[in-house]
Amino acid sequence: MAAFSSWMSVAVPTVAPGGAFDAVRLHGAPNLAGSAMNAEHASEGRELDATRASAAAVAATATLVSCTRGRRKSARQTGLRRVTRRALSAAAAQAALKEALGELMPSSKANAGQLRPLIVAMGTRGDVEPCLHLARALIARGHKPLVVSLDKYKSEVVDRWGLEFCSCGLANIPMNDDYFEGQTRADQVYADRGWYGDAWVGVGNSLYAAATEHQCDVIVSTSMGNTHSLDVAERLGLVCLGLKYGPDIDGQVPVGDFAPSGYPSGMPAQLNVAAHVLENLRTVGAVFAGGFIPRVNQFRAEIGLPAQKIAADIEVPTYSPYRQALQANQPCLYAYSEVLTNRPDEYKPWHFVTGVMGRSGGDLEASEKTVPFDPALEAFFKDAEASDYAAAGGVVCIAFGSMTLARTEDFQDRAISAGQGLGLHVLVVDPDTRTEGVDVRRDNSSSPVYRIKALPYAQLFPRCGLVVHHGGAGTMQDCLWAGVPQIAAPVLRWSDQPFWAAALEERGLGLKLGDGGETPDKSAWAAAFKRVLDKREDFRAASRGAAKQATTERGAEVACEVIEGITA
Repeated sequence: MAAFSSWMSVAVPTVAPGGAFDAVRLHGAPNLAGSAMNAEHASEGRELDATRASAAAVAATATLVSCTRGRRKSARQTGLRRVTRRALSAAAAQAALKEALGELMPSSKANAGQLRPLIVAMGTRGDVEPCLHLARALIARGHKPLVVSLDKYKSEVVDRWGLEFCSCGLANIPMNDDYFEGQTRADQVYADRGWYGDAWVGVGNSLYAAATEHQCDVIVSTSMGNTHSLDVAERLGLVCLGLKYGPDIDGQVPVGDFAPSGYPSGMPAQLNVAAHVLENLRTVGAVFAGGFIPRVNQFRAEIGLPAQKIAADIEVPTYSPYRQALQANQPCLYAYSEVLTNRPDEYKPWHFVTGVMGRSGGDLEASEKTVPFDPALEAFFKDAEASDYAAAGGVVCIAFGSMTLARTEDFQDRAISAGQGLGLHVLVVDPDTRTEGVDVRRDNSSSPVYRIKALPYAQLFPRCGLVVHHGGAGTMQDCLWAGVPQIAAPVLRWSDQPFWAAALEERGLGLKLGDGGETPDKSAWAAAFKRVLDKREDFRAASRGAAKQATTERGAEVACEVIEGITA
């Protein structure tokens, strides 16, 4: 899951010091949404409606839509892969940051030869693990990063990866039906109002304490911690880079190639841009309706940052000129593979598409300790390879990971049944599994089910013939490296899962099953399994070809070069 509070990075309405109301800013775009804000104040406590901001959106999109006329046909629509990654170097990164922030660019606080980055690795496992690759790459270059993350990842960060860890103040991320039922990112923002709203000030204080005690000189943050990180960066005069695992699908950077998550696909470029702006405006409404602004103000006040009343009962943050520039033009590391999708034309020089942070040359990194397989699991693999269905590639792995809704909403169970219906050996990776080993409840001698809590996907997937997952960026990338066919069944419609599922299907690497927010029926699961098996050689060849390209990427190293460049 890519982002919980990325909305706050662009959707917190602010006032300039002593100045007029300055509403939401779209990254790299004009400040268009101010006219919608007063109407949104009245939305507090009510359910969101996508049409409420439509009038403002029509006016706001006129400028952006005009710049998309005459655009090229979407590279995704043509099915062509166009490599557009720019040459990234320390010098190029420094020049890009200067272009983004101009005279407001802060002076470097880095010590010569060694940086002390704060890596805010908040989110699900797919958000956290690339941060650990980045931290290890920074250490290899002589730097001293500190990883701030959820308590559930502490032992993995410290014991398996050998990194310094600090708690963000949260144990884990709870999910409920609001996330499953949400259609767009604004709905997800509103769903955050309870647990994350209550934790907002505590999380912020944890990040601020970590930054000051570590004496950090640059911050890199996943989307979930980005707003807190921007506040800390403003207070300490630091650069804060966003870290994302796909192109912007939430309205932050309006692009013509694709619409935001939850919107219809295949629209003309002008309508895609308009949809991004509309979704950003809806997100503003969700921020107010969810009651986040008082929590934001409280945290900022506790670290010495101001707010200002714009009405008798409405107080909003007062951002410094530097924070306004950083919020509008935040440098971001886009750690995704251009084997799967292209760099949008609308991106600016400070939008760094690095490639994926992980393995180079197809091998496990030395920093990533291998975990031995249990002898019973080894026997399960060997039995699958010797079975009548070995031609299917052996074991089918069902890996919805930390996506707990895949278990409560029957995605996992229906996938297991589909595999058993075809007589396959089914391996289930489920962190909630109570007893590892053969699942006696699904006793079937010709199609056994084996359950495990966890194993590194980098070790597991290359030994599988098919992987079924939710379309998360991290899981899909591990499949890509392994060269294994995939079925991606998105669970969350508002997330990046439908985007990535569509991307892998368009490139012949697997199948997309559903759009999220609804569990595919049993017949759809069975049909998807059968189709992949019928065309397994085609999928396998395409997957191996993509793997060969993807393993040439040096995402973590490129990101290090960018970080070194902007702090020079």
